[in-house]
Amino acid sequence: QFYSPANLVVSVWSDAPDLESEVRRAFGSLPGTGPIVAEAPAEPVRRLDDGVRCLLDGGAVPPALLIGVGIDAKSDRAFYAWQIAAHILGASYNSRLQRTLRTEAQIVYTVEAAAVPVGRQGMMLRIACQTDQIVQTRKVIMDEVRRLTREPVKPAELDFARALLQSRLKLDSASVRDQMYRRALALISPDGARDTAGAEPIL
Repeated sequence: QFYSPANLVVSVWSDAPDLESEVRRAFGSLPGTGPIVAEAPAEPVRRLDDGVRCLLDGGAVPPALLIGVGIDAKSDRAFYAWQIAAHILGASYNSRLQRTLRTEAQIVYTVEAAAVPVGRQGMMLRIACQTDQIVQTRKVIMDEVRRLTREPVKPAELDFARALLQSRLKLDSASVRDQMYRRALALISPDGARDTAGAEPIL
């Protein structure tokens, strides 16, 4: 009774033109949807010299750095490939960003990378950490993302990331969080959620 359009809250941060009308078109047609109210952010956005945008929030000490990369994952192969990529980047203590930013440079305490499903055919590669060295940290992260898309991954690193993903898929399949995600997706998507039971042969 909780996951229904009447209880839906959509939070969007973007410079995309005509985004508000697109949100109204996509969500306003759902039965039970209340009035859609657009609100400006409470705090201004500060742009640093290199183009990094910071949302001012007094509770973020040290500052929180959140990087999102949009992904088109129409096939199951692409979907799980990006899941593996997230594990290689920052989903374990042996990942590239953990080694580079925490162990070697010692500029973050921890960094996390996750490939988050968006609907059925989209994903968001989300990388997050907290650090006072925003510009330097962002450069390291973006360099690692580019390297991952341009250079082959070593077999040992790939095998380790694949094994981690296989374990997490098995653990998540019975979790309450995964069940809630599937219920919410079923309300807004006629395609339903991707069935992770078929992941093993693809991986």
